[in-house]
Amino acid sequence: NMSRKKRSRPATPESSGDSGLHQKQPIDGSTVLSILSLVALATVPFLPSIDGEFIFDDRRTIVENGVVRGTKPLSEILTTDYWGDVLASKASHKSYRPLTTLTFWLNHRLHGLWTPGYHAVNIALHAINTVLVHRLATVIGRRIASGPPPDYGAWTAAAAFAVHPVHVEAAELLSALFFLATVFLYLGSEPGAVGTEPTTLGTLPRSKAYATLVVFSVASKEQGITAPIVCVALEWALSGRRISIRRAASNVVLVAILATLINYAHYWSYSLSLLIFPSSLCFDYSMGCFAPIISLADYRILTTVTLLVVSAAALVLVATVSEPMRRWILSIAVITVVPFLPASNLLVTVGFTVAERVLYLPSIGVCLALFVVVYGIQNRFPRSIDKSMMRSLGWTVLVIAAAMCAQRSSHWRSSISLFSKDLAVCPNNAKIHYNLGKVLADMGASREAEQRYREALRLHPAYESALNNLGNLLEASGRTTDAEEYLAEAIRVAPSFAAAWMNLGIAQMRAGKYNMSEASLAHSIALRPNSAEAHFNLGVLQLRQRRQSAARAAWIDATSLDPAHARAWSNLFVLLDEMERCDEVIELSHTACYHNPSLSTLRLSMGTCYAKRGDFLDAERELRRAVQLAPTSAIYHANLGVLYQRWHRYDDAVRAYSTALDLDPAIGSVRDNLETTRKRLNSTR
Repeated sequence: NMSRKKRSRPATPESSGDSGLHQKQPIDGSTVLSILSLVALATVPFLPSIDGEFIFDDRRTIVENGVVRGTKPLSEILTTDYWGDVLASKASHKSYRPLTTLTFWLNHRLHGLWTPGYHAVNIALHAINTVLVHRLATVIGRRIASGPPPDYGAWTAAAAFAVHPVHVEAAELLSALFFLATVFLYLGSEPGAVGTEPTTLGTLPRSKAYATLVVFSVASKEQGITAPIVCVALEWALSGRRISIRRAASNVVLVAILATLINYAHYWSYSLSLLIFPSSLCFDYSMGCFAPIISLADYRILTTVTLLVVSAAALVLVATVSEPMRRWILSIAVITVVPFLPASNLLVTVGFTVAERVLYLPSIGVCLALFVVVYGIQNRFPRSIDKSMMRSLGWTVLVIAAAMCAQRSSHWRSSISLFSKDLAVCPNNAKIHYNLGKVLADMGASREAEQRYREALRLHPAYESALNNLGNLLEASGRTTDAEEYLAEAIRVAPSFAAAWMNLGIAQMRAGKYNMSEASLAHSIALRPNSAEAHFNLGVLQLRQRRQSAARAAWIDATSLDPAHARAWSNLFVLLDEMERCDEVIELSHTACYHNPSLSTLRLSMGTCYAKRGDFLDAERELRRAVQLAPTSAIYHANLGVLYQRWHRYDDAVRAYSTALDLDPAIGSVRDNLETTRKRLNSTR
């Protein structure tokens, strides 16, 4: 009973929706089954990586982000970028996604760094978005009121969206949810009741709800800024306005002008190909993945020509096909192209040319196009096309896509798996070699890591991060002179590279060049004053120079900047003990232990200080806690023995010393203490 009433003018948000669609559609068993099947399709293929590790950007956005971990106040979510850097600083990436960071914070509050929790939220968001895509396709189908049956076509599009392999790396799941909700609200249709036109959403006025959803989408990811544009463009596309051949021709000229950016057109074509044939996926397409097109003889220009032909054909179709099909084509074009614009390098220059993580929203348009094409073929050749065969073919494609999605998901279980697999797709990508080198270095495979870093530098000699990491690797293996050369080169390439300045200072310190080291570390801190690691290393240098007060100040700065910096706390407590400042150790102990509850060295220092103050009960509590945290540490058992010996609890002292010697027989002082204690014990009996 779909209304075929034509519109005389584009509808506004307050007047959208055909008059025949004002009744809520009843929810029957088939609808529930349809939704459940979509949820299953959107969930199962992604389960292989649900317990996978944090990979690539996850380290900075979650593991190393002080706001997420709770070492910085939650209020800083408003002043820091997605990576945890202060927005006003030069180091900031300027990616402002406070709502996404807030979800990470909530995840961390619930279950710390347990990865299945984070991945489960992502899968749930994708499942919700899949259902919303189904509803969006239904709304558009009923607004057009002709063409593919809304129920059949909507499920087809949503199923394709659910299992698309390119979604494994999706980075705009939360933003997409608010984006789709915005479109529903603008078109005058709530997800649960197609065609309704409420003036309020609950107690919130509809206009304010619309604005709120747009803000939430933008606060989740930058692509959300396109939501209002998509809403207006969709309303125009669905309004039924015709486009003249002359206007279409002028638009072809416009497209031709834009396509003079041949390299960008090639990248756009490649992005489109990933949505249609997602066979060779890669987490990064920069640094050598695509050689620039510098000659008209380059065969890749054919992709640009193809894009122009397809664009021109689409414009001609829009001007010549029936009105319902024209509305479909325009709607699909709007949903595909507009959300892609922020990442296209057409409006502003972004830090990449091709990225799967920004194709989540554009893929909705491609999935809508899929069922329109299938329906068109069936309508065009009703007698020669076997519907059961088409249905079987469709299910086969879905199963293959789901299998590809599951396989791609398994690649994301670990960094070593992802980088190794993707190296086959982009063997000339210096960033992949670099990231693989980092993982291998963390695994202790220094020789293989060095090879990857050197290959990254062969492909991209001015790659400052590879220069920095290779320098660190060489310094760790004792090749300090070579390390200094690579670190100095990293600084020459990137003079404001704070981490390279710090690492150069460390190498110089270990080479005994203390004055040069201090200058390098000070420069690093000047570039990045909030770096706890730089302050920590400055403290290490100052202690080597026997400047205890300066070292204390540096480590206090480090722990203030990062209360979870374990080495800074450990060194600070040992130093304060040596400086006879045990009261300060006790004063700082609450903060230190709150952020480092499992750090045994803190308990050892606290126990030692309590013992020096004569608080034997408190000392015993802390030393026993240290032993519980590190039961195989001979030195901890030995210190507990010293406490019991001073306390005249000789039986306990003998047991503690004996355990220490069992763990490490080479500790001569413990053996002497054990003999002395046994003599005291025998003399008291």
